[in-house]
Amino acid sequence: MRSIRFLAALAIGSVAAQASAATIQVPSQFSTIQAAINASVNGDVIVVAPGTYAEAITFGGKRVHLRSSDGAAATTINAQSLGNAVVRFENAENNQAIIEGFTLRGGTGKPGAVTRGGGIFISAATPIIRSCIIRNNTAGQGGGIYVTDAPSGVQIQNTIIAVNSANFGGGLYCVISNPSVKNCTIVSNSAGEALVGTQGGGWYNGSFATGQCINSIVWGNSPAGFGGSANPVTRYSNVQDAIAGTGNISANPLFVNSGAQNYRLQPGSPCIDAGDSSEVASVLFKDIEGGQRGVDDPAKVDTGVAVFGLVVDMGAYERQVAVQSSCPGDLSGDGSVGFDDLLQLLSLWGNCP
Repeated sequence: MRSIRFLAALAIGSVAAQASAATIQVPSQFSTIQAAINASVNGDVIVVAPGTYAEAITFGGKRVHLRSSDGAAATTINAQSLGNAVVRFENAENNQAIIEGFTLRGGTGKPGAVTRGGGIFISAATPIIRSCIIRNNTAGQGGGIYVTDAPSGVQIQNTIIAVNSANFGGGLYCVISNPSVKNCTIVSNSAGEALVGTQGGGWYNGSFATGQCINSIVWGNSPAGFGGSANPVTRYSNVQDAIAGTGNISANPLFVNSGAQNYRLQPGSPCIDAGDSSEVASVLFKDIEGGQRGVDDPAKVDTGVAVFGLVVDMGAYERQVAVQSSCPGDLSGDGSVGFDDLLQLLSLWGNCP
């Protein structure tokens, strides 16, 4: 009963927050994303229509929710030839600064003696990066994401970090920071020359950096998945380097087609029903495409941690298994109507696509 009240309170709070915030449309009201950010005030929501936007943007200290209307596959911010990171957070933005549902590509990092953060540059800020695809970016440090001076608070959720390159930290580079990375897919990133194998193709931790890697897949990065001064604290994740930690595995994730950057899970993937559902907040009970989390695959033995009978998959995608039931209320397809079905209904609450 307390869980139902908690979810209801979240929903009421969300509705109240949305009622007080302005919604800004791109490109119908502002032709560029940066112009919309510049015109916004804290608490606003900026909704971007599908398309490719040739920009390199900065949040400029604005605590706004920047999201696409149709998801990352349909909406790209491309900073090619602009000589900067695709997105920058460097003015004390907090967790109210959210970027959600974009493909970020073509970035070369914030300029300097060493370029940093090809896809996203974060300095002394704690934004949320959610349901994004960060790919084909380059930098000296942190081809995909660079985080510095953020001891806690940075959250990276339901995000793919793929095919980025850097001298150190092809996918992610952290220094004096401890980001929380949950249900992400960090794959096919590369770092420098494999002189001693510590450059961290997927994730590199510099001084005073650790971080958390939970319910994630770290696979096919070169010269190694993790590198630097310390590995992130890793749980219920599939890491090619066989990192110790509760619930961790090291087995081919069986992507549908990694060569075509399709990182959905094939039937039989060891990542299915293998995550820790207790680590998934209600706002994250949808995957990168808006698909429901905790979908049971009856052909797979659950190896993760269940909450009310629901076990999430590792990685950014939840495998959507079509389950037939003669009972309309049986959303989980387990043959009965119970609390897990109510949770699944609440996770889908809102406007239909």
